[in-house]
Amino acid sequence: MKAFMTNGTVDYLLQLQKESGISPFLIMHNHTKATAYYEGNGSSIFQTSRNYELVTSFGELQEEGFGTLEYLTITTEGRPIFEAEEKQIKFHSLFEQHIFAYRLLRPVKGNEYVRFIEWKDKDSFEKSTIKQEKKAYQKGDSFTLKYDVGGLDIE
Repeated sequence: MKAFMTNGTVDYLLQLQKESGISPFLIMHNHTKATAYYEGNGSSIFQTSRNYELVTSFGELQEEGFGTLEYLTITTEGRPIFEAEEKQIKFHSLFEQHIFAYRLLRPVKGNEYVRFIEWKDKDSFEKSTIKQEKKAYQKGDSFTLKYDVGGLDIE
């Protein structure tokens, strides 16, 4: 399974969502930017797409909630170890109350992975105890973008 992301204005992404008929098609937005995300097996519908492969996933994506995209640069040598460790993470206890979905995304190009968690709401994220320590195979510092998911009307 593949995952695709692009940035754009909220209006543009809403139009893409409407025209594509893809579901779920997440529009994540905050005070500075908007990002669209969807999963599929074919080619991306986005002209300027960031393409990923799903390494591991839990839960079902919803077109509502709160999303965090944590970007992690992983060394080439560290990729197998990182992926194996991520597959061992157990979020099951958090799913019932706090999380809709979790995805680990491997970049098609480059070495910047994305740990995507879709929370039920911002409060669930803020109360979370999920903390990851930096590992030897991680280059540089990770950073996390936070977004509201959905809550927009398609006209």
